[in-house]
Amino acid sequence: LSAAGCERTRHGGDLEKIRERGTLIVLTRNAPTMYYEDRDGLAGMEYEMAAAFAEHLGVKPEFKIEETIGDILEALADGKGDLAAAGLTPTSERMQTFLAGPAYQMVEQQVVCRRGGSRVKGVKELDDVKLMVPAESSYVDRLGKLREDDPRLTWEVSEEEDTEQLLEQVWEETLDCTVADSNIVAINRRYYPELVVAFNLTEPEPLAWLLPSNAINLKSALDDWFKEYKSDGNVER
Repeated sequence: LSAAGCERTRHGGDLEKIRERGTLIVLTRNAPTMYYEDRDGLAGMEYEMAAAFAEHLGVKPEFKIEETIGDILEALADGKGDLAAAGLTPTSERMQTFLAGPAYQMVEQQVVCRRGGSRVKGVKELDDVKLMVPAESSYVDRLGKLREDDPRLTWEVSEEEDTEQLLEQVWEETLDCTVADSNIVAINRRYYPELVVAFNLTEPEPLAWLLPSNAINLKSALDDWFKEYKSDGNVER
């Protein structure tokens, strides 16, 4: 980061400054599992949780919508937000740059194709299909590890499309398969019932909010709040 970027990073996630300005800046994406607007107003699991956490801190939530995972991670690293609430897996690579809040949901990465289209039952058969995943996603990390055992494994990375857009492309038959977290798959199959899960790419893994590496006090406040929030049944609901 530049010197200016480092300065912004020190401000992002600073609990004292969050309370001084009266807002918690939340980086997220517009998606059914995260943050969206319906006929009754704003909704989504990430939205509800972040709004509840902001209320606990005595501030208002301010949501900044980014297009891709890469945009979210870059904005968080640049100090443009206090936390990222966007269905993120705290991978080992991400943990070199950020802090992670408590896990709030367990999901599996799933290979998703279209009914009547390419038939794949395992990793070795992915060599025969056009597979695309979002750039800087945890799916890229997983595929990279799998390629260590199967050097023939190839995939394409999209810098522009998010998970939901790639699922739509699979449904439209312009793409053979993609990878998505199971919670995203479950929601999107309501809209695209022809999507089918070919197989799971991972065992269950956690989703968590990411925070700037210096946000020690904010993480402590988040950990304390989440214990009560979860024990009251809010996460399950």
